[in-house]
Parts: sequence; C-alpha cells; structure tokens
Amino acid sequence: MLKLLPNARVIVHAKGAPHMVNPEKLWLQSKEVLGDLAEVYGVPEPVPEDRIIIAAEDATFDVGNNVRLRTVETLGHASHHLSYYDFLNKGVFPGDAAGVYVSEFNVVMPTSPPPFRPSTTLTSLDKLVSLEPKALYYSHFGKASDAVKRLKDYALQIKLWANIAEEGVRNKQSSEAIRERILVEDNTMRRIAPFLELHPIFRKTVIENSVQGFIDFAENSRV
Repeated sequence: MLKLLPNARVIVHAKGAPHMVNPEKLWLQSKEVLGDLAEVYGVPEPVPEDRIIIAAEDATFDVGNNVRLRTVETLGHASHHLSYYDFLNKGVFPGDAAGVYVSEFNVVMPTSPPPFRPSTTLTSLDKLVSLEPKALYYSHFGKASDAVKRLKDYALQIKLWANIAEEGVRNKQSSEAIRERILVEDNTMRRIAPFLELHPIFRKTVIENSVQGFIDFAENSRV
C-alpha cells in the first residue's frame, strides 16, 4: 500500500515500530507459529522509518472528509495492539482485539495465538464496550452491527476457552483433547466445525494456533 500511496503513513504502537522497520524477527516468529502457512502471506517488507507514526493511547488523527480516528490501546492478542474509534460513524476498527468475523455464518472466533493474555484481552474488550460503538469493522473480515453485544459475547467466548484450557492443563489433558472439548462446548465452534476442518487457513490459525494460545497461557500460569 505504501508503494501505491506515496503520502500514506503507518500508524503503529511504539513496541511494534521496530518490527516495521526491520521485520526479520516478525517473519521468523510468524514461521514458527504458522509453519508453511506463513508463505501464503509472504515475507513482510521493511517500512521506511520516516513513514512511521508512533501512536499511544488516545491519539487522534484527522484523515479528511470529517473523519477523525482515535487510537485505543487494546492489548492481549499482542503487546503492541491498537484499535481505532471512528467519531463520525461511531464504529471501531478492532484489528485482532475482537476476534475473527466470518460473515458467511455471522459468527466470531478467537484470534489468540501464543503468546496470548486472556485477562488483558478482556480488559481491552471492556474498553471497546465503554465506547458504545454502533459497528465493528473487522480486519478479518468486514463490517458487523450489534457491536456492543458482539464484544460482550466475545468476552464470554474468551472466558469459556480459558476455563476449558485451564481445566485441561490441570487434569493433564493433551492439546488435542482440549481442542476437541472447545469445539464441542463452544456453540459457535460446534456449528462451524465442519467448515473449519476443511478450511486450510482457519484449520491452522483457529483450531490449532488460537487454542494453543490458551493452553500455553494456562501452562505458564501454573509454573
């Protein structure tokens, strides 16, 4: 996008800026988490440092046509995650803070690869709920209404997965057993399980990686 839009800038959290300038570590971690699937997304290219804007909580940007965006620090999925509140339309661009929206089924799934922090994610969701948005503009994938209800439902989903993972780790269950229990006990996941199993990307990113984020957190919490 920067190659096509010479006046564009990248707004990023301070912790994320170094990875934009030199994405080598980001790419290595992506390959570690995603395996061969990382190649589907491709190697990230460096962003020129002079085209980066470092933003913190409550920064406001006027992007023209009466549109102003406010940054909201929404950690949990990552330690450098920002969401954006649109004052004009009272909507939120949540990035990965509010999960993955699959419009074909009108459902949301966790995006929680390791290292994931459930409690931090829940705090971030409370912040987004407090904005009382009318719509959510998901990076993955598209616009959804009933924003506050979706955010609250997503918080319940995070709690469910966390409880299942914690109980599974405590009982020394395998990752596969914990994964299967989530697919059974989460009504959303049970409904779309056949779709996920056949989807080459979601099978890896949701069924495997997102569940593993909860398992790793539960294991580390017991150390």
